[in-house]
Amino acid sequence: MLMNTFGTAVGALAMLAMIAIAGMLNGAESQRSTGPGDERAAASPQQPALVPVRESTPPPAAARLAPLSFLTGTWQGDMNGGFVEETWSAPHGTNMLGHFRWLRPDGSAAMFELLAITQEDDDVRLRLRHYSPTLDAKEPLDKPQTLKLAEQSASRALFRAEKDAGTLDRISYEVENDVLHISVEFVASEPPRLPLRFKLQRQPSR
Repeated sequence: MLMNTFGTAVGALAMLAMIAIAGMLNGAESQRSTGPGDERAAASPQQPALVPVRESTPPPAAARLAPLSFLTGTWQGDMNGGFVEETWSAPHGTNMLGHFRWLRPDGSAAMFELLAITQEDDDVRLRLRHYSPTLDAKEPLDKPQTLKLAEQSASRALFRAEKDAGTLDRISYEVENDVLHISVEFVASEPPRLPLRFKLQRQPSR
């Protein structure tokens, strides 16, 4: 009786061993049929489909803004030994954007300025904000200095203070022989504040 039980147990163990070996062989065969290249493909993440870059055509400049295209480009010069640079985008639609920086003789920033010219119905306005070297705004968030276009020609524009301009009275831009003349004038005060006058040379397109 004991021998019969022992024999039955040995037979069962042998059967389990054969089943395990068969499973191992089937797994190895599956790996061989897949191949190393297929394994790498399965392991690598799926790449997103590339979207082709499409050229976009900007809208044409609004009628009263188009003549201000003479400002377009980068202009550089010096002021009191420091470096001055102003850049304007081409007018598109009802707006054009500009930025200005003034560096001290040692190269550190004295101030930055962000400018926008927009056509609003029949009027054209210049708005600007001044920033510290760490981009702290000088003007309140909802009160940029605002000037309105008063005079305009093919190479000159004069903006007069309209609201929230502080001591600012007018700003004029004029281009002559690839030199941008900027004049910033202030309201009468005691002692009087002298105008700021910049002469900036047009820079080649990059």
